[in-house]
Amino acid sequence: MRDASVKSARATKALASRLGLDYADKRDLRLPAPLRLDPIARHAARGTRLAMTGTWRGHRAHRLVVGDYVLEALELPVSLPTLMLVPADRPALEVSEARPSGVSDIEFDMRWHVVASDMRLVAELAASPAREVLMHEAARGAAITFDGPLVYLWRDLDDAVLADTQNRLDLLTILLSRIP
Repeated sequence: MRDASVKSARATKALASRLGLDYADKRDLRLPAPLRLDPIARHAARGTRLAMTGTWRGHRAHRLVVGDYVLEALELPVSLPTLMLVPADRPALEVSEARPSGVSDIEFDMRWHVVASDMRLVAELAASPAREVLMHEAARGAAITFDGPLVYLWRDLDDAVLADTQNRLDLLTILLSRIP
């Protein structure tokens, strides 16, 4: 197990360097804002590891392993209401309270289940230019969460491919640019 961990750390450090991000393997790293939503919040208390941080396309960015999940996050200049979009076909992501959105977009509901403090936000996203990003193939299989001053994309550690970090950070950047 230690050998795999060392190889993973080495690969993460090399990717961070290539992307112009800083690398840290400390287990006591914390995100800049508290994660309020489960299941990430349950795992965040144990700390993070294999972290990359820096500026990505004008946003403060983070990529880290939190428990059994990998997440890429961008810091926002303002705090947004809580909204979690979970792939409808991924019950393993431990979000039992996620439900179809109820928006009049069958394709959206087939792709995403939601947890939201205000369901009007979901309807606005589904009807905005952000919908194209949410329906893009690059978003398939990952959950996307708006949690106060962060937006993050997260998936099971076993499903995450380190080399796709750049694509996932770009997806979040494009998503932010299309939110009304």
